[in-house]
Amino acid sequence: MSRLLTAYQRLMSRHPFPTQVLSAGLLAATGDAVCQLFVQRNPKYNFARTARFFCATVFVIAPLQTRWFRLLEHRVTARRPKISPLKRVLVDQTFGAPFFNTTFLFTLALLENRSLRSATHSVQHQIGPVLLANYKLWPFVQLLNFYVVPLQYLTAMVWRPALQLMKRRPLLSQMATAGTLGALGDGICQTVVEKRRLEDYDYIRTGRFFALASCYIAPILYRWFHVLERVKGSAKILPLKRVLIDQVAFAPVFSASIIFNLRVLEGYSASDSYEKLKADFWGIYKRSIQFWPAVQIINFYLIPLHFRVSFVQVAALLWNCFLSYKTQTVAHDIVHAEY
Repeated sequence: MSRLLTAYQRLMSRHPFPTQVLSAGLLAATGDAVCQLFVQRNPKYNFARTARFFCATVFVIAPLQTRWFRLLEHRVTARRPKISPLKRVLVDQTFGAPFFNTTFLFTLALLENRSLRSATHSVQHQIGPVLLANYKLWPFVQLLNFYVVPLQYLTAMVWRPALQLMKRRPLLSQMATAGTLGALGDGICQTVVEKRRLEDYDYIRTGRFFALASCYIAPILYRWFHVLERVKGSAKILPLKRVLIDQVAFAPVFSASIIFNLRVLEGYSASDSYEKLKADFWGIYKRSIQFWPAVQIINFYLIPLHFRVSFVQVAALLWNCFLSYKTQTVAHDIVHAEY
């Protein structure tokens, strides 16, 4: 994994523009895939739609945004360096956000073979809700972007110490990473999937996901991957053996324990938690075996041991969104059914 990251950083340094454009396209396509599979749960996957997201980003949005960020970096400044990022966020969200959102929606409509008039009407209908959603998320992202992330890429000053910390204190680093991503997954679920307003946001629920991921899931996975490391075999077959053992012997029990402990953290008794586990388990586990074997094949083939928990937790960001939605929706339905 460290080699892949080093190679990516080298590409970003030598060829920043094409690397940024292709990265943006892949992330846009991934975002649409996650939406179709986990949010909308489309019975038939729309590959053409994902391709449209990729093309609109690669050929229109990413090139324009690359130039836009360079413009902000060089033209929007302040006498006090600490104020410059705030000015850039203000300019970006006042002028950049409406322009890029409108352009993206218009490009998607054209890629759907709509006429100019139909595309314009579609943008007029969608731009209001899209901008409202934008202003709930992107000002905070751009503050982090302009304060921490240099124009080209993350600096070695930030990245290398993170890698060193992961190697020197793997368990603590992975616990912190897992907790943060667990909380983030629930946060995305509440704000994006469930569309809760800030005043309705359940911070205690996010805290439960943080506690469960950092204090329970990460330590167990850390030890489990060390156990799997003892499984020996041919280099080509060994990762498959580990995935098979992981998914057959470990995943069902571990998934059940996560659901059970999440209910206990919600204040249910052990017996009630067990009943809810029986109600929730099969629906969650069916999704699990569609998602995690592929993740673990990549994990065991490509990722060094001390990065495996963190890689799983990055993948778990998507899974946590689904788990949060599934368990909390089931809980909500059960509560209303009791009345």
